[in-house]
Amino acid sequence: MNVTGHISFPHVFQPTTVRGIYGKLILALLPVAAFGVHRGGITALMVVIVAVGTGVVSEFILDMILNSGDRQPVSRNGRILYLTVFLSLMLPFDTPPVVVALAAAVTVVVGVHLMGGTGVYYINPVFLGLLVAGVAGMSTAPVHWGDLAVPSTALVADSRFYQFMMDYVFIPLGMRVPPEAISLIVNLGETGAVSIGASLVVPLLLGAVLVLGEDLIPAGPVAAYAAGAVAVLYVADADIVDLMVRSNMMLVFFFGMVEPSTRPVRWKGMVLYGLLAGGLSALFLVVPGPSMPVAAAMVIVSVFLPLIDQLLDQLVVRR
Repeated sequence: MNVTGHISFPHVFQPTTVRGIYGKLILALLPVAAFGVHRGGITALMVVIVAVGTGVVSEFILDMILNSGDRQPVSRNGRILYLTVFLSLMLPFDTPPVVVALAAAVTVVVGVHLMGGTGVYYINPVFLGLLVAGVAGMSTAPVHWGDLAVPSTALVADSRFYQFMMDYVFIPLGMRVPPEAISLIVNLGETGAVSIGASLVVPLLLGAVLVLGEDLIPAGPVAAYAAGAVAVLYVADADIVDLMVRSNMMLVFFFGMVEPSTRPVRWKGMVLYGLLAGGLSALFLVVPGPSMPVAAAMVIVSVFLPLIDQLLDQLVVRR
């Protein structure tokens, strides 16, 4: 028995800091960034370097102009590093450096500072930067998905594990799971990925373990986003696994709503927000038009975020 009143290991409480949160988010993005750069080569590496460099320089200049010197710059707590790495993973492999720099500058200057300031904005700054990249001619819209072959499909189809799952799990449950779907999930190749971080399910899940395990984002909006996307893709008779893996939706699952100010306050609002965001993202993927379908959907739904909180607050007051 501890008579001193001190709590000993393993019951040690460590307070969460802003620096600690963004440090964990950056760590969670590292597996995706590493495999994305390895897959895309020097071109993908330049996208990451230009995005991070431009973001840090933009924040440094703004800090010199706006701050008197007493307040700690945002770039020191890891927020800008996290946002710019996330931005680079959402951009296509062949994004020109000028477009990357413009998107990163808009993310920091407009998305963070002009939209309300750090911790106040309700539209994720990365999505604003992506829209600028879309206006500049870049696209993360799916093109000719069905014509792309996954190298590991034959290996999966001939494996004993897949045959076992078909005989004892998929068929008894009435599920149709083609080998192409399994190949997409375990594959680390490009396979038509729309961005540097897309189509990397295994590295993304490694990061997701940290994000969800450390409670950096509630599970509610993540599950609601996935449910909304699956529902729309199912109604549209689209290839659900194919579109969700090769698009940027899975990146948004775990990193698009981690900022507390970019999602509703109440859990019911989070679920509603996730359903709307996932559904609209899926709709933009199957309907030709938006060059940055997922980013455009997130911006549109985020515009109504204050209204969602306000309506829920009124319902609570009436009760």
